[in-house]
Amino acid sequence: MRKVALIIGVLAIAVPGLLYLRWDWQTRALANALLTDVTATRQRIIARRPPPRAPVHDNGFQCLGAMLEVTPADFSPFYGNGTLNAFITGQKPISELPSEVHERMLQLSPWAASLRACGESMKLGYVDGVVPWAAAQHPRQLRLADAIPALIEFTALELRVLLGDKQPEVALERCSATWAMVADQSHLGLTGAMNARMAVRRLAPACGEALAAVPPDVRAQLAAQWAPLRNRLALPHEVLELERLNTSVLVFAWLADEVVRAQLPASTPPGDGDLKRRLGAGRQWRAFDESMRRLIAVADTPGPERVSAGAAAAGPVGSQVPYVKFVTAYEETFLLLDLLADLAAGGSKPLPPGVTKTEQGLEFVNTDGQKLLIPVRE
Repeated sequence: MRKVALIIGVLAIAVPGLLYLRWDWQTRALANALLTDVTATRQRIIARRPPPRAPVHDNGFQCLGAMLEVTPADFSPFYGNGTLNAFITGQKPISELPSEVHERMLQLSPWAASLRACGESMKLGYVDGVVPWAAAQHPRQLRLADAIPALIEFTALELRVLLGDKQPEVALERCSATWAMVADQSHLGLTGAMNARMAVRRLAPACGEALAAVPPDVRAQLAAQWAPLRNRLALPHEVLELERLNTSVLVFAWLADEVVRAQLPASTPPGDGDLKRRLGAGRQWRAFDESMRRLIAVADTPGPERVSAGAAAAGPVGSQVPYVKFVTAYEETFLLLDLLADLAAGGSKPLPPGVTKTEQGLEFVNTDGQKLLIPVRE
């Protein structure tokens, strides 16, 4: 009996010890792999396909970072309220736009033009505060969260003003420049990708109306500009990979040892010696990382395998994150850009799923059931 008790005692000590060693090895492996991936991403250069003919800047994200340093503190009335929506959607005539809004547009126009010009760059490379894992409290991140939606709303109204002034060609230049610049944001992760989607959806009706108002030679030039816009967008698997890195750095990297943590981004939280918390977080990190890698592997291919992988993808605190719903919605950005490029080229391709022809134009119904009408020229 004494031998049995001794064996039980040894096992009672050894088994937890072995389990902890296994947990420690797995967590260290995750931390080392994260450091490798973050280092590679920091050094990544995203080239233009095709290269721009007359680039204004070398690095679009470096330009963006500099612009965020001089971003206006106040974007009203173009962000944070819906008072201008009736003018943007055409429910109200642009002639009734208040004079103070016109004056505000004149004030912000140079800023908007400079921000759009960041899209006219040779490449993209991550810089301080313009990275997938920047903490929300980083000054540049705080400004970026407001600047891009404000640019989209500002441009949506500006297009209506330009159309009211019979300047469709200028309006189309704004469409091209804004879509190009905001498409770059998809290389910053989920929020940037959804901003790219919002820009295409928000501007498409006015851009379609402008397209219908210009002669064939201008439309042909636009077709050549708009067709490559889809190449600026990060693919779904690339966006989700950035989300994996972002969540790992901001939520789990505190588990790494001091040597590794010192080499990770400054947004990495400090370590915590609470063993119970460390054990639980380590298991969550492993589950999150494994499920995200499975989803990333099939993210670019719609179908049951992607749906299944998305259903299994675990959130950072045990909740289920609708990554597949995000990917499905994000893919609409590619669809709409292709549709608009085809319209500019003459509209010879079959209409994509979700798009029908009506008396008013082409109607697109998104995954949420929302309708979008794009005027077309007969």
